[in-house]
Amino acid sequence: KTHNNLAIIDVRDTKLAKFAKHNCIIPFEANLMILNMMAYVIIDEELYDESFLKNRTKGFDDFKEKILNDPYANPEFCKNIKGYEYLAKQIPNIAREYAIKKSMIFWGLGVTEHLDGSYAVMAITHLALMTGNIGKSGAGLMPLRGQNNVQGACDMGCLPYFAPDYQKPKIDGLMTPQLIDEMIKGNIKAMINVGEDIAHIHPNQNKIEKALERLEFLMVQELFMTEIAKKADLVIGVKSAYEKTGVYINAMRRLHLSQPLVHSTLPDDWEILKTIDNKMGGDFKYETSEDVWDEVTKIAHRRFSGAKYYRLARHRKRGMQWPIHHEDTPILHLLDFRTEDGLGEFHYHRYKPRGMVEEILKDDFYNDSLSGYYLTTGRTLVHYNNAAQTKESPRLQESYSEDILLAPIEAENLFGSDKVILKTIHGQTEPLSVKYTDKIRAKTLFCTFHHAKSKINHIFGDECDELIMTARFKSLKVEVIPQ
Repeated sequence: KTHNNLAIIDVRDTKLAKFAKHNCIIPFEANLMILNMMAYVIIDEELYDESFLKNRTKGFDDFKEKILNDPYANPEFCKNIKGYEYLAKQIPNIAREYAIKKSMIFWGLGVTEHLDGSYAVMAITHLALMTGNIGKSGAGLMPLRGQNNVQGACDMGCLPYFAPDYQKPKIDGLMTPQLIDEMIKGNIKAMINVGEDIAHIHPNQNKIEKALERLEFLMVQELFMTEIAKKADLVIGVKSAYEKTGVYINAMRRLHLSQPLVHSTLPDDWEILKTIDNKMGGDFKYETSEDVWDEVTKIAHRRFSGAKYYRLARHRKRGMQWPIHHEDTPILHLLDFRTEDGLGEFHYHRYKPRGMVEEILKDDFYNDSLSGYYLTTGRTLVHYNNAAQTKESPRLQESYSEDILLAPIEAENLFGSDKVILKTIHGQTEPLSVKYTDKIRAKTLFCTFHHAKSKINHIFGDECDELIMTARFKSLKVEVIPQ
């Protein structure tokens, strides 16, 4: 706000927009298009960093040729998108400011939870590479993680296609949608669920319910009786984050050593896993969380060899940023990138009109049909993800006790009700309370998903990012049924 240099790109008017110089409202599923348009402007007006491109990257010339010959990358294309014509001028203005200043790009699930989410992240990376906005203070790329310690879980090998430290595993595991399919087939008969409410926050809940019914054994490690815990054969209560010592890693690569605020006699998650291992004849010999972490510093030495507990305790407030050897690394990619040749690479992916944009282009979007609304989902400040913890606070729960559907003001007469059901081929929600607001664009909707009773995730199917199968939570065409 002080420097008046914030640009917000979203499908709706958010609270953060009041601090923005550029409040850029875009159509649904248009992230890749907008990002490619920014790159087009930077290339067309020669705002790129020639020295950085020459010394730190490869593939730019081919990328440049493809993008300049892509009609969907030219911001002028926005003049064809009724209701969003202003983007033809707004996108170039944002691109120019980004290119000529030290700049950062922050993004969250609003980018990744799409069919082309991975390609959009690549497009964000392209912008940083072509302008040299990476590998220096005051610039860079910052994915805003959905939950605390997501970065740490990935670093430890909780992705099915990576072992700890992002090494190649002996065998690739299955992603969640694939696991569900194998449960339904009967090939997976037991599941241990640790701190993940798969019976609430994942898409296609009707399908997941069928998969869970096929399991012969379900064990859950949890703090509270979540939806998945209610279905379990065995529930084991474990320590919360405030009752144990352990390492957390945030999106800034910063390691923090937690310290218990409350004494608890409950076991830690690792103690449960050790017990199971030993009962099956394994050799886990950990006695403390520090023993577990010591193994991490050896197995994942490329990032954590110097991250001993005593050092993390010494820097408890500031934290330490990986890779940590003799010292930590506050700024990543100073001299090269973590590729085989140390260079950043350009790989252009063209935007393909679909969904809302395609319908607008065909003049088949703006009408009074109740079956042509586009829904995106997200969170409210009061609750955290599936609200497993926050709803246990009476004050927080009372302030947001149900999921609210936000709809455009002009839909009030059409809906004619303050309660509606949303329906797709996959299922339908329970009746939702509607709030009509000018913060939502025509024929679009927004709803939170914190309360399982709303059944928001029953209306999503298996549509997902084509590379890593992240669910398509941010754009869904729904039928509105007034109550």
